[in-house]
Amino acid sequence: MKRGAVSLVVWLSAGRAGAEAIVVARVSPQVVEVGDTVTLLVEATTDEDTRVASPAPGKTKPFRIVGRSGPTPLSQTIVANGQMDRRQGLSMSYSLQATKEGTFTIGPASADIGGIVLRSAPVKIKVVKVGMAPKRSFDPFSMFGDDDPFGSLRPAREEMPTADASLALSKAEAPYVFYRFGARKLKAVVGELISVPVYEYEEPNAPRMAADAITDPKAPDFVIRLFEGNTKDLGLTRVGAETWKVALVRRWVLAPLRAGRAIISSFRVRLRIGGQQLMRETGPLVIEVTDPPISGRPPGYEVGTVGQFALSAQIAPRNVDQGGVVTLSIELSGSGNFPSKLTMPSQDGVEYSESEIKDNLKLDDHGRFGGSRRFTSVIRISRAGKVVLGKVYLPFFNAEDGTYKVAEVDLGSVEVTGVPALATSSVPPSEAQSKLASLPSQRASLEGAPPRHGSSISGFGALAFSGPVILGLSGLFVRGRRWSRERGQRASTPAGRLAAALAGLAEARTQSALADGAMTRVVETAIEAYLGITARGLSSDALRAALEAADAPAKIVSDAVSIVCAIETARFMPGEGSIEEQKKRIDQVETLVAELKRAKR
Repeated sequence: MKRGAVSLVVWLSAGRAGAEAIVVARVSPQVVEVGDTVTLLVEATTDEDTRVASPAPGKTKPFRIVGRSGPTPLSQTIVANGQMDRRQGLSMSYSLQATKEGTFTIGPASADIGGIVLRSAPVKIKVVKVGMAPKRSFDPFSMFGDDDPFGSLRPAREEMPTADASLALSKAEAPYVFYRFGARKLKAVVGELISVPVYEYEEPNAPRMAADAITDPKAPDFVIRLFEGNTKDLGLTRVGAETWKVALVRRWVLAPLRAGRAIISSFRVRLRIGGQQLMRETGPLVIEVTDPPISGRPPGYEVGTVGQFALSAQIAPRNVDQGGVVTLSIELSGSGNFPSKLTMPSQDGVEYSESEIKDNLKLDDHGRFGGSRRFTSVIRISRAGKVVLGKVYLPFFNAEDGTYKVAEVDLGSVEVTGVPALATSSVPPSEAQSKLASLPSQRASLEGAPPRHGSSISGFGALAFSGPVILGLSGLFVRGRRWSRERGQRASTPAGRLAAALAGLAEARTQSALADGAMTRVVETAIEAYLGITARGLSSDALRAALEAADAPAKIVSDAVSIVCAIETARFMPGEGSIEEQKKRIDQVETLVAELKRAKR
């Protein structure tokens, strides 16, 4: 194997014995000048039907990633001696720009093969001064040579076909090679997806050229939904009276953010032909953007939801006990600019968690971006009887026919069996209380701590009266009077609120029904006391962002977010709130408070 092509071979035990899994990383060229780009190819394959996912380049610094393409499927079937052998995998390529001189090691590349993360060996690249690197050509397969172990997985190199007639031009825009935008739609509404390809036109007999630098356009008035940076030869086309080669070198799928003239700046390539340098650019692209019409706009429509969509839903189970949960999975299918959330029907006694989103979206052969987006959440139902959940609606604008439409799905109903009150239960009160103590408390809302109820005993008073296990009985009366005098002065300070929360946490060790609420208050007040961040009511993602913005230590960020997620899960999902798990979480909370205290010092 040539220098620069390195791999890691692992024999997996899944499926039949001796399943070979390979992760390969290779670069071309291996010697470049400062400012040049190199191609890093990552390929992960296995010789049986094992899932291959997530190819990644690993460490690439000090190189700058200026483009990427894939993942692209690889597949092959071999029949030998009457036996069929299938080999499949994924490839991913990256364009890396050299930023300084030296010899650098990048990688190792990695991929998930059958649930196991495999890595290649690292590869080396030498970066020299401008003018010192060997000459190179455009041949995209030059990096592999004759010993490419995956050559049989690639399509055979054939004679150039004829490109689509729409790519023909009346004249050449520059000698040898030029680039142009190929957007067919220059008018759009806010949120409508626009495909913006860049084509490369090259004379078949042009001199050998090398790309020194590539500058992708800027599109500040758009949001990027998809980027493809792989080169795809499209064939031969007519440019004036001559025949040229045309290739797709870039493609973006963009959604305009606001009405007006939205400008996409030029795509630029700096070329080297012998000792000369040439600059080629497309020129800017202007898109006229308007708002969707007001007339006929349905209630609930959010600007930006443009396309053609349909909804379907699944709920399981359909029979639960009061206070239990069901799983809701809603699939949004179609094409266009998919929304990031759906509005759930609201009613008393029915509570929805935040949705987990999973996408299966891609660009089809007709240039449409679509597929499906799945929203998965849980519903907690706190009232008994037949609960009709209602419908989910998604108003959208269909830009193709200029009309508004509404996708909808009926969630149906759930039969909820009432839980008998403790006073009328046939189970002895002491036994019933011990069983109920392990259950999580009912949530009042999806975010934030539960509401506090008035009490004649302060947080410190509750700590004092929780028994000899916590403080002991000696001196309680004297301490109680002192705490009462100080409470008014301390309660309004972060330190005072933290002290009260810690006292409540101590009480929660003996009353598990209070544990999750007490832990939430301790985490929120400790973060405020030691970091000055108001964490009350923040979701785990918002908390992570707030801690990172305050430059909190990475371990504190990780521990705090993990604890908040665990508490929310336990309070929302029955069966996650056992006494043993609660005690572990209390210990984790106390450890976090100690970490925060040390961080403040």
